[in-house]
Amino acid sequence: MQIELIEEVSSKRRLRGIFWKQGEFFFGDQKRVATVTDVKFLEKDRLVVAHRAAAKIYLVDISQETPRVVDSLRLRYRGRFRRRYFHPDLIALDGASLYISAYKNRYAKVRIYEDRLELESVRAVGGDKYHGCAVKGDVLLLGGVSTSQITRVSKVDASVSYLEVEMKEPVRIKMISAEDEFYFLSLDRLVGTTKKPGCSGYAWFSQYRLVGERLVEVDSVFFEGCQIDGAVSSHGMHFVSLQDSVEGCGYVVTLKVGDRLEVVKKTRCDDFPHGLDVHDQTLAYSSYSTSSVHIRPLSEFLPDNLARLVAEPITSRR
Repeated sequence: MQIELIEEVSSKRRLRGIFWKQGEFFFGDQKRVATVTDVKFLEKDRLVVAHRAAAKIYLVDISQETPRVVDSLRLRYRGRFRRRYFHPDLIALDGASLYISAYKNRYAKVRIYEDRLELESVRAVGGDKYHGCAVKGDVLLLGGVSTSQITRVSKVDASVSYLEVEMKEPVRIKMISAEDEFYFLSLDRLVGTTKKPGCSGYAWFSQYRLVGERLVEVDSVFFEGCQIDGAVSSHGMHFVSLQDSVEGCGYVVTLKVGDRLEVVKKTRCDDFPHGLDVHDQTLAYSSYSTSSVHIRPLSEFLPDNLARLVAEPITSRR
């Protein structure tokens, strides 16, 4: 299933109405507009989807052959001097709440109530910009793009603390997954400018262990000439969205953790994949190039020997 969310958004500033000044930007010799950035399953047949350029969140029903937008919300909030738009990047789902990054020093909280989306708050925190976001217990985790830190925001009292991340060179924290004392981070570094063709980069998917207030690297997989964005952990594996500037195409990369992190499959997908989520035997990913969410069988992204095991009910493996 493919769900297109096409929005006409001007790249020129307007006195009133939405605009997206960045417009098209490059990676390699390809260019794109930041459109559909993330997707999350609320349940089997219900999704929330973020559209960055349009500053919009959608609630989508996929129970029928034709998807249906149940509700949508333009993310407008009152700034210091005027109304502003919050352009969503990635989503962390926490029950009926969505915590959303925006590649700014702000995050938003949206509530879902009786099939309605409601913007609860937009808050500034720290001095970095944030891309990756996740929820771990009572804490929101925000991945910095310039400070080698994860900013922790208490959901209870909004107090702030920091996790230092061990890094060999400055990189952006593009996505965070936290499992007990282990953290899995999507990291990348741009080379060149996105305003011109030829921009490239380096990407890593890395496993870290929490030691005190610091994350120490355990293992890492390197992707040359690539940009990494979303990631999701499910069924004991990690699924990562990757754009390859050399091959000029997008991939969903599947990794597992054994003695080391290991790539077990690379699956071609629509160009400029971004957000990912998994529900049971279904994987969803968003794509800038088609301004769409794609809903696919999880088995397409698994090697044959693992696809059978994941699809079997647990009781049948005894």
